[in-house]
Amino acid sequence: MRAKGDRKAAVKHLDAARQTFNSLQEAFAASQCSIRLGSVYAELDDLVSAAAELEAARSVLDSLGDRPHHALSTLFLGGIRCRQGNLALAEQLLLEVEVYLKARGMPNDVAGCALELGYLRRDQGRRAQAVAQFNKALRLYEALGVVKYVEVCRKHLNIT
Repeated sequence: MRAKGDRKAAVKHLDAARQTFNSLQEAFAASQCSIRLGSVYAELDDLVSAAAELEAARSVLDSLGDRPHHALSTLFLGGIRCRQGNLALAEQLLLEVEVYLKARGMPNDVAGCALELGYLRRDQGRRAQAVAQFNKALRLYEALGVVKYVEVCRKHLNIT
C-alpha cells in the first residue's frame, strides 16, 4: 500500500500530464489521465473528485467512440457511485456495462463488474443476489488466477 503522500504526488503529476495532453489536443491520453486520477482520488476517499474525473473521462471517450475504455471508466464510476450511496445510479451504470463486457468477452472486467454488483446488492439488502454475484466473481477470478481478488471474494462469502 502506498503512503497518502505518494497518492497526493500522483494527483499532482497526473493532473499536470492531463493538462499537457489537453494543450496538445490529445483527448484520449487526457482521458486516461482522468481515469487514473479517478482511481487515485478513490484511494484517497475523495469520492466527489473521483466521480468528476471518471465522468469527464466517460464524456471524452464517448465523443471519441472508444467503447472499451468508456466501459472501464463506467465500471469504475459505478463502484464510486455505490460507495457514495447512490445505489440507483450505481445499478444503472453497472448493469449497462455488464452487458457490454460480457458481449466483448472481457473476463477480468466481467469479474470486476460481478464484484461491484455484489457490493451493490449487499448495500441494497439483497443478500441472496449479493452472494450470487460474489460467487460469480470468485469463479471468474479463480479461472483467471487472480489470487488477490479470489481472497476478496472468499472474505465476502466467509470462505476461509
